Amino acid sequence: MSGRVSLGAAGQRLGVSGGDIRRAGYTKVTAGRLGAWEHQPPAWLRKARARKRGPGMIVVRSLNVAGYFDGYVHRIATAEERVSVHRAAVLARAAFLGAPGEPES
Repeated sequence: MSGRVSLGAAGQRLGVSGGDIRRAGYTKVTAGRLGAWEHQPPAWLRKARARKRGPGMIVVRSLNVAGYFDGYVHRIATAEERVSVHRAAVLARAAFLGAPGEPES
């Protein structure tokens, strides 16, 4: 009999969360089952992995000339947009970490 593996440890090994495994209907995971999933991932695991590295969504706002109507479109980000968003996040994080502290009184 194969030893039990915690959902968190199994999820970490598979690249998903323990909650993803639980939502797939599994409350217990054995080492044998984990090995089988690694060898041939089931559909739920492929979907969970795809969600984790998903392409990401962006919101594109279009303004009307008169300014009375705004349009919003939700779509999957292009590769260039993902790079741009990542770059902006890195710059924002660096600015936040490098911000001067509160003045001492």
